[in-house]
Amino acid sequence: MPFFRFEVRVAPPAEAGKPPGPPEGPGPLAGGESNGNVYVMTEPPASGGYRVEYFGGGKRAKAESLGKQLIEGVQAEGTRTTATLAAGEIGNELPIAIVNERWYSPELETVVMSRQTDPRFGETVYRLTNIDRSEPDKSLFEVPGDYTVSGAPGATDNVIGSVNASTNSPAPIAGGVLNGKATSMPPPEYPPIAKQANASGTVKVQVTIDEGGNVIFAKAVAGHPLLQAAAVSAARQAKFSPTRVSGQPVKVNGVLIYNFTSQ
Repeated sequence: MPFFRFEVRVAPPAEAGKPPGPPEGPGPLAGGESNGNVYVMTEPPASGGYRVEYFGGGKRAKAESLGKQLIEGVQAEGTRTTATLAAGEIGNELPIAIVNERWYSPELETVVMSRQTDPRFGETVYRLTNIDRSEPDKSLFEVPGDYTVSGAPGATDNVIGSVNASTNSPAPIAGGVLNGKATSMPPPEYPPIAKQANASGTVKVQVTIDEGGNVIFAKAVAGHPLLQAAAVSAARQAKFSPTRVSGQPVKVNGVLIYNFTSQ
């Protein structure tokens, strides 16, 4: 595989009275130089703007296995990739070694720790901590004890409901996993920072649905921290058909599950 560099360019802000300029194109930029399959910028573009770079792959990138070890109580497999920028490639007198270390848990299907060391920018460490693999408390999905079951004789029993004896207002019912009951369930966006960390896996979101089928409460109860906010945001946009008990619409408590797959 050839050595490659991924670059995202954003156009600088527009000046007063002028439309914003386009992002700088894929060709060489002022002040840059080309070196085979690697393009190297030696100074910022004259027009300003912002740039994010990624180097990887190629014959100059060496990968090695670090074996297995426990990280935060989870078995993880480690790899280390070292990419070297030769002397003079970006005006450097000596070779620059960029080292990426990655620890992946097959069981959790996510990266639990990563470390990048670059002499130009220092060390950046990502680590997943306080891993809680327990199931949500079952009391979250149970009808409170001060409610009584109410229903007309012969009413269907495939939906379990309850009614507040003092207000005659139906209490929320336990709906379990609600993915298959949604009339509309927009997929979550994959956060860029999660992509950079190769974060993936399942996120569980506890939700409450009102009598009209709208999500009025959403909270992530399990899953990768970098993915939880995106899952909660998607859950708030989900729509459901109203649930009725004895002909009366009721709220529903349950869980929505979102799967994130690293590309």
